Amino acid sequence: MTAAEKVAIGVNWHLLLYAKNEEGYYNIIKIHNDAQLHGIYEHPRTTNKFLSEHGKGVVCVIPSVNGEVINDIENDREKFAIVKYRGYKNIFEEVYLELTIAEDDYYIEENNKVIQFAHKYNIPLVISINSHYINKDDEAALKALMSIKKGGDVRKEVNVCPNMSLKSTEEIYELFERKFKNDIFTIDVFEEALNNNHKLADSIDDFELNTDIKMPKYPNAEEVLRQKALEG
Repeated sequence: MTAAEKVAIGVNWHLLLYAKNEEGYYNIIKIHNDAQLHGIYEHPRTTNKFLSEHGKGVVCVIPSVNGEVINDIENDREKFAIVKYRGYKNIFEEVYLELTIAEDDYYIEENNKVIQFAHKYNIPLVISINSHYINKDDEAALKALMSIKKGGDVRKEVNVCPNMSLKSTEEIYELFERKFKNDIFTIDVFEEALNNNHKLADSIDDFELNTDIKMPKYPNAEEVLRQKALEG
């Protein structure tokens, strides 16, 4: 990858992709492989062009964290946001915007802006819970991993959103009522978005995959292996 290409790439925006059917599953594999084989720059990346060629059978959720459209919404760039959203809508079977329910106050204003934008343009919403570990006691392990990732000392405190454990339906409702419920993010908005999570899951076809181990095939494999062993 050239220096010019690296500059052109800019920020690595996130997308959540779900296979609606078998074709979508293999399209996601192709997108993943393209990012791993041809798009590595700090992180695996793919291009909008490649996405546009492999969006059939794929459902897209634009996340609140590092989601390109939501970043524009949050920074009051509505015209850019709707153009980008419609671009994704032309690529994928369905496209949702994400509302995040978490202990971090940062999401309160962001969710309100996303809801207003979604209602203006009739865009479906889904709920994300931001679960990074299963049990509440696992938070210390996450902080240690984050510290190691940043090259730091595991004994030093790392600033992460608290209580990102897996939550029950009752805990999700309690967190919404306590932290997010307001005149914009009403219970009706919350439950409609939560229902869209179920709709998304129900829209996935029931298909079987060939899970046999697939090894690469080489002509004269035994002889090639023998020669390489002799050569050390």
